[in-house]
Amino acid sequence: MVGITALVSRTGLLPSGIVEKVEIKQPTWVYQKLLSRQTNLCATLCCPSYPDIYRDTKVDTKVKKDYYRASMVSPTLLDILNMQWLSPEMIKFDQHLKFPHLTNNSDPAMKRSEVNDIISSAKEFFSGQKFMLPEWAHWPPEKWLGKRGICNEIAENKLGWDITDFGSGDFYGVGLTLFTIRNGNWNRKDKSYCEKIMISEEEQVTPMHFHWSKSEDIINRGGGNLVMELYQATGEDHLSDSRVTVSIDGILTGVTAGEQLVLKPGQSICLTPRLYHRFYAQKGHGKVLIGEVSMVNDDVSDNRFYEKVGRFPDIDEDTPPVHLLVNDYPLYF
Repeated sequence: MVGITALVSRTGLLPSGIVEKVEIKQPTWVYQKLLSRQTNLCATLCCPSYPDIYRDTKVDTKVKKDYYRASMVSPTLLDILNMQWLSPEMIKFDQHLKFPHLTNNSDPAMKRSEVNDIISSAKEFFSGQKFMLPEWAHWPPEKWLGKRGICNEIAENKLGWDITDFGSGDFYGVGLTLFTIRNGNWNRKDKSYCEKIMISEEEQVTPMHFHWSKSEDIINRGGGNLVMELYQATGEDHLSDSRVTVSIDGILTGVTAGEQLVLKPGQSICLTPRLYHRFYAQKGHGKVLIGEVSMVNDDVSDNRFYEKVGRFPDIDEDTPPVHLLVNDYPLYF
């Protein structure tokens, strides 16, 4: 496999417009920088690790968003295009290849045994709340083998188990359990909506972030109370101290920036693009079953975290998986 280290050391930073063929000798992840979201034109580079893909660059006085995506490719020839955007600040040139602005490789890995325990606990909680998951949520890894054709929507749209500690190394302090039930895909143009079910433990924080494009309703579907902290984003993507007006169950409500807004079971809030939010289950009231109904979810290019996090953790395979995470599908397909 030709990694980016070999490529860059051989060619240097290519001038804009130069195209080079690179042979991929075995299935591998590749990063692609989207040069145009409309035409899907992209710059491609080889990479063996999975991304938490977004970064922002300042252009004059405006913020320009660079979009990235990743996909698993079979042995093939790839066009390497417009490589001049690479810089030593972005890439640590070693055999593993680390993208400091894109991945969480420097963060502690979650152990597979911990992920298994979290999923087992989540299934019990879902059942206790009378929330039923689709049948394939309970499939063992071997049942996925050879099912790429009939399960392509699940894999491409990242449906299923998503356990993250956001690179904190402390899941129960900073983390979230998610299961994506249905989701569309802007590239496939199949659905324009998404539904998730999530679990937040008491005082388990989902870090401050907003979405560039997605509007979403977050619903307390049962258990304890859900605490929301909200800030409007400034033009420079900082936290504004201005008051925030949101819709809670269809009723416009004004709150102070950063105020602890408590959603009781049955209540919901509509979060619009560029509205920073962090949330957690209120201490002393139990974990919360959280629903999300939204536009298409795109963790590749639509999340903007206020502080650097690792959206998808590295996994230390200390034991076999009981159920697959959304990032595991390519290994079994």
